[in-house]
Amino acid sequence: MAKLKDAAKTAKKYVPRAVAVLVFMLICAIVLLYREGYFDIAYITRYSGNDTEDRETDKGKETETDTGTDTGKVTTDTDTNTGADTTTDTDSSGGGDDNPDNPPEVLFLPCAELTEKGYKLSYNDWEPGGNWVLAEADLDLPDYFSSRMQEKYKVHYKAPKDYAMFEPVYEYYLAKKPAVSLYMGYIIVETDSENIVNIFSSDGKALGSYDETKINPAFCRDTADRPLFIYKDAYYYLDAKNKRFVESDYNPKTDSRGVRFDYTPDYGKSDTARKFIYKTEVVNVYEPIEGAIDDEGYQLAYVIPTPVYRFALANTNGTAITGYDYYGAYPFHEGRAAVVDADGFLYYINRNGTVAIRTGVIRRDKRLARSVYDFYMEPLTDGPESIGFLYFEHGLTRARVLSLDYYNYFTDKKMSVINDTDIMIYANGKEFEIPTGYDVIAYSSGMILLKRDGKYGYMSYTGAWIVQPTLSYAEPFYEGLAVIGDGKGNYALIDTKGNFVIPYGVFSYISNASTGVIAAYSGGYTTPYPNPNANTQQNNNNSPVSDGWHILYKMKAGG
Repeated sequence: MAKLKDAAKTAKKYVPRAVAVLVFMLICAIVLLYREGYFDIAYITRYSGNDTEDRETDKGKETETDTGTDTGKVTTDTDTNTGADTTTDTDSSGGGDDNPDNPPEVLFLPCAELTEKGYKLSYNDWEPGGNWVLAEADLDLPDYFSSRMQEKYKVHYKAPKDYAMFEPVYEYYLAKKPAVSLYMGYIIVETDSENIVNIFSSDGKALGSYDETKINPAFCRDTADRPLFIYKDAYYYLDAKNKRFVESDYNPKTDSRGVRFDYTPDYGKSDTARKFIYKTEVVNVYEPIEGAIDDEGYQLAYVIPTPVYRFALANTNGTAITGYDYYGAYPFHEGRAAVVDADGFLYYINRNGTVAIRTGVIRRDKRLARSVYDFYMEPLTDGPESIGFLYFEHGLTRARVLSLDYYNYFTDKKMSVINDTDIMIYANGKEFEIPTGYDVIAYSSGMILLKRDGKYGYMSYTGAWIVQPTLSYAEPFYEGLAVIGDGKGNYALIDTKGNFVIPYGVFSYISNASTGVIAAYSGGYTTPYPNPNANTQQNNNNSPVSDGWHILYKMKAGG
């Protein structure tokens, strides 16, 4: 009996301690597995340790708008259909209800009235709480959404077979073409004549008409920052004074800013006096002749002399300070310039030509249980799906990492691709921590657009979720503003704090900002957004604005 009592005392003394130790070890194991990325909690922000000062200054800030259209902030509310909620803004007469059947009151003042008060059109990033307004232009625009169709595309990436390279795959489909569209600040309006459109300047001046089946936006600018059009495989700009298209000397090999989309004049422009100079050399490129084999069984090929551009970094007087070692080069931004070597690998240099972020890093991949060789690469495509590559912004850039099998690369010189993925990196080359399971869709205005399981969210460059990943539709930020949707044909416009600039229920279509201009439509239509599986019929009959097209200007006090 005494032994049983002693055993009970011992158990009473040591069992709680053992349980506590086990609980502690379990917690440690969970933390370790989380840090290693074996699981993730979507609503926990994982900071990288950088930019702590910026994060602290952002905390607790309140934002205001001068437009009278901001009805709150997109937050996380999983009980709503949109995944977003609005908190009431007592300054808004419409309240915080984002129900499209009961929209808040919205008033866009005339552009002329605001111009007299000192407001100016601006394509700079919209600043939450700044002296910004959306003003309405006085233009005669169609009252219908569209009468034509256009070809659009979605892109996904084909996984490699036998360790081959990843490839982009384009899926084309037809969608309604908005009767009013924007291109780098130009306003393009369809007419009653088939294929003929009228083109206006951003301030509403008529510049002429053209056949849109023959002349198309090129989604690039020349060295004078003029928006370019393509006609018969050549580049043209619009001479506004003489109202005609003039051929440009634009060279995509030397003048390209890397990504083709509706960008502003300052995008991809160097922020330093240092520049790249180039020379060309001719090399022979062999193109196989299909089905042509010589007597010894070798493939016959055409020999095509091809010019190759080689770049060097130059100082302010144009003298080269590096060799012509780069086979591709992009302008400096925030002290870094992306360059490409002879093998097609990308890395970053600083202003004196020294490597700042190197390529070709050997690491042990824990999940693959093998060594890999990581290289930075140019983006696989040059369309708007590649926004955020090549240039640093708020200390971050989007980077494509190609992982090769280390053994095959060094022993057989074979490009055995293990993985091809997009990440975010700091200017020192350190990787920004993206929550596990999320894909980087875009990076602009300091906002990372992320996607997981068909839902979108926005994460700031500080590492904080600005809009939780609950959105059914989301565009990248353009000029500090982004279009979001609930998957039911309702769209809104938000700023970089997640505040509504245009709430749900006002417009059934909102374009991205285009050099300070936004096109919006109110009324029933079939959505043109690239989401063929969505419920696309929208009857926006209770909108507080008149049916038809509206041109809105981003205007700021003092310009």
